Amino acid sequence: GERAGIGVAGAENSARSAYTKVLQNNPTSPLPYMGLAQLDLAGKNEVDARKNLESAIAIKPDFAAAHFLLSQIHARANDLVKAEQHATAVVQIAPEDSIGWYNLGTIFYTIGNNQNAALALERAVTLNKDYANALFLLGLSYERLGRHEEALTSLMFVAKSNPGDKNLAELITKLEAGQDLVAPLQ
Repeated sequence: GERAGIGVAGAENSARSAYTKVLQNNPTSPLPYMGLAQLDLAGKNEVDARKNLESAIAIKPDFAAAHFLLSQIHARANDLVKAEQHATAVVQIAPEDSIGWYNLGTIFYTIGNNQNAALALERAVTLNKDYANALFLLGLSYERLGRHEEALTSLMFVAKSNPGDKNLAELITKLEAGQDLVAPLQ
């Protein structure tokens, strides 16, 4: 078992030194910073990952993947203002990316901006009709907005592709009975 651990650490070190060499030879390439950030994230080092992603964006401001990872790091750190800024950058750079719209919708939903959450999630679902996670959160956003019929439609669509999901079935039953799913935000 010990050898495997050493192998992983060795692989990470050699990957790091390879990226560092590429940086020395190509200081204007954002890709080595992205590679280093991914190694940092794999090692649960979000501070260094954030620095490397910010370096990548300093070189290439329209680097959607770097903005996406930064939005996730900031969201996990509960810095939802920065998370929203980077998530917004992703959908501006890559407007056809359903995952980017879902990410933005999730952040809006988390901060209670239900109108914008619904708009972002509608866009994700327009781009990917079977996006169950986006449809689910869209249903919850509609419910928060008092759009009960649309909430029910979205959740029932998700239930079709997840027939064994007991929690989902319960939510639908509550909605059909006219019960509120979520406590209103104060």
